[in-house]
Amino acid sequence: MKWKTFVDGLIPENKHQKTALIEKMAAFPNAPDLIWYPGSGADLVPLLLDVPNNPTGRRIYRVDQKPDKTPLLFWMNDYGESFRNFPEDELLGKNFIPNYGNLWESYMASVDIGANAERYRSDRNVSITLFTATVKNQLEGAHARKETGDEYLVCFSSCESESLFEKVISFYCLQLFMVILVGHSDFSKKRNGLDHYLDLPARISEMKDQVGEVVFWCVDRYGQKDSKPIATSLKDYEYIGGPLNWGWSPARLYAKPGTDYLREKRHFRDVKSWRK
Repeated sequence: MKWKTFVDGLIPENKHQKTALIEKMAAFPNAPDLIWYPGSGADLVPLLLDVPNNPTGRRIYRVDQKPDKTPLLFWMNDYGESFRNFPEDELLGKNFIPNYGNLWESYMASVDIGANAERYRSDRNVSITLFTATVKNQLEGAHARKETGDEYLVCFSSCESESLFEKVISFYCLQLFMVILVGHSDFSKKRNGLDHYLDLPARISEMKDQVGEVVFWCVDRYGQKDSKPIATSLKDYEYIGGPLNWGWSPARLYAKPGTDYLREKRHFRDVKSWRK
């Protein structure tokens, strides 16, 4: 099983660090599907959007839950020097001021980083940091979280997106459920000529025998034209969710044809009233 081979090959950067999170991953009944956020920086918005009964019908894996037969794991990466040690030790065990604060406010939500981070290097020389993030919200009804919030297991890799894809995701045949193309700019094209909005979808499509056919793509303004993805490999994907004030606004969600998705109107309380 390639997932077991991958997890067993992770080498701790500190032999004295705790191992609770890697043990959770090792106990998955099957290889997980991924929500992959290439070029994420420290953005945890995908956890914010993972409310109970969300329109995709699936929840990201939480450490206090028995894993689904096929867990859904959130994986971030960024090659920027400022994110090399994310989350830094001074962030552990504390409330985190998230990116896109207005979006978090609209969900009346907050996030805390867990007290411990486990740092590993794969046998193919890719860094993987495991940590937890607990999201709480004050929504009511079907999308309300429990009072103590949802504690997610998060993977973060300090590396270039193509390295993570080639050395881990496609090499170990991890299946991509959702890919997030948010917050990129012309600067990304200056590094090896890579355009996240065009080149990543094309490469993922080429490797669909290894990584599956992505169900959802979240794409912001720089990856759209006339509300449709600019990547030719996504020409058949349908606009089904959003828009959201995320990344280079607006961000929209696209799904492969025939995907079940319960699109709903968002009814948020007035943010100013909530803050009083």
